[in-house]
Amino acid sequence: MQTAGTLNITKTNCGAPIRDKSQVYSDTAAAFSILAAVFIVQRFAYKIYQKLAICLDDWFALLTMIIAVPGAIINAHYVPANGLGRDIWTLTPQQITTFLKLFYFQEIIYVIEVSVLKLSFLFFYRRIFPGTTIRWLVWGTIACNTLVGAVFTLVCIFQCRPIQYFWEQWDQEHRGQCLNINAIGWSSAAISIALDVWMLALPLWQIRTLRLDWKKKIGVGLMFGTGAFITIVSILRLRSLLAFRSDSMNPTWEFFEVGLWSAVEICIGIVCACLPSLRLLLVHAFPKQFGTSARRDTARYIHMYDAGSRLGSRPRQKHADDTDALHAQTFKGVGDRDAFKLVVTRHLGGLDPDANK
Repeated sequence: MQTAGTLNITKTNCGAPIRDKSQVYSDTAAAFSILAAVFIVQRFAYKIYQKLAICLDDWFALLTMIIAVPGAIINAHYVPANGLGRDIWTLTPQQITTFLKLFYFQEIIYVIEVSVLKLSFLFFYRRIFPGTTIRWLVWGTIACNTLVGAVFTLVCIFQCRPIQYFWEQWDQEHRGQCLNINAIGWSSAAISIALDVWMLALPLWQIRTLRLDWKKKIGVGLMFGTGAFITIVSILRLRSLLAFRSDSMNPTWEFFEVGLWSAVEICIGIVCACLPSLRLLLVHAFPKQFGTSARRDTARYIHMYDAGSRLGSRPRQKHADDTDALHAQTFKGVGDRDAFKLVVTRHLGGLDPDANK
């Protein structure tokens, strides 16, 4: 970045061809942001319509979307307008400075989004896994993820001294120092991917204990395995990060893939976090296609694992009515393995948990 001013003059005078992928970036970011918003709306609309309790995993998914809104606006309008996807020598000095400011703020927002999104998945696991061991593992992962998110957020904020040197250094007219931005990006991405893999392993480890035939196990596995899409996108982002250098003489062009995969990753993560609720919505809309026992299974799920409460009312007391007593009898004497089996089949909304007893 230090020689960007000289390069600007040289390339312009030499008549270098003008390249522009900014529209691709803004269109892609906008499309995925809208998709994520639609999934969040259906998640909450379904719960409100069914009068289900809104739990921590729901709130963290919503919080991720709220944090993503400023980033989506920046991605759709301000980043492309200030040079992302274009060669740096086609930009004005003010555009270069503005681009680097946006780069800085987007980096911080991204780290926070990733951490909060993971919390949505982890609190979902915490809610549906009854085993003591798995719950301690989930709590440990929550603590680790929160710590990693906090550390990298602070590192990103204070990576340069003074902070504004991050977007002022390119013209070589200001003094300061920065940490290695590549090392920050690579280590953050690598740790995030490692956490993703671990979070995929947690539910799959539980699925192996289910007393279901292999077809139903695959169905359950696919529901949790959707998180693999996030990991794949994270790996693609890391690959683009490895190709990007902090001393690049053309950062506005070379950062294109990193910015694109970062925007897509968050949106795909929100979609994956909302897929279980989409499954329940489809079960209610098309019970014949998704299982004849859908409504009965969902009702049991509501009573046993949505805090036993209705939206806007106090939590129900144990055995408050005949229905609750029936559900309590159903679970009386049931071990963790069978309890998990019941919970998971409720989320899939159409598998019969007693079919293979």
